[in-house]
Amino acid sequence: MHKLFSVLFLVLFAVACGQQAQEAASDETAPTVSTEADMQAIAAVQDQEAEVFRSGDANLPHLADNAVMMPPNEYAVVGIEAARAWATELFDQVTFSVLDYTDKHVVVAGDVAIERYSGSTTFAPNAGGDPISGTFKGIHVYERQIDGSWKMAQDIWNFDPAPAEE
Repeated sequence: MHKLFSVLFLVLFAVACGQQAQEAASDETAPTVSTEADMQAIAAVQDQEAEVFRSGDANLPHLADNAVMMPPNEYAVVGIEAARAWATELFDQVTFSVLDYTDKHVVVAGDVAIERYSGSTTFAPNAGGDPISGTFKGIHVYERQIDGSWKMAQDIWNFDPAPAEE
């Protein structure tokens, strides 16, 4: 009897999901087209993020309050306060002299934008030692805020392997 209820539940769930998908497909409201103003605003947020790293500004004005960061080899950092604590610890350990985005591709769909990017960075340990340079890549997800501005809501990145020494 338990299996019968489980099967019946799955069938009803599948039918309900199918109806929702069909209703969504027939919805006549399409995402807004990427505008030049949106692309410029998103580029400005990315520029602000790069400046944050170069300046060591742990206030992170480019991030949304509900932001999630996924740094390489670390747990996800959830929320603006956790992100600020993470950044404070990072900036206590290293100083960035370079953080440049060298390639990016942005798609805007309504109030969300997705960006695939790559870049280069140079930073030095604050405790002393040689600067470290590398290249990185990642994904940014931006959300339009209530006031119409854009903020970064998701950030995941990692580093490329170091070039082989000859």
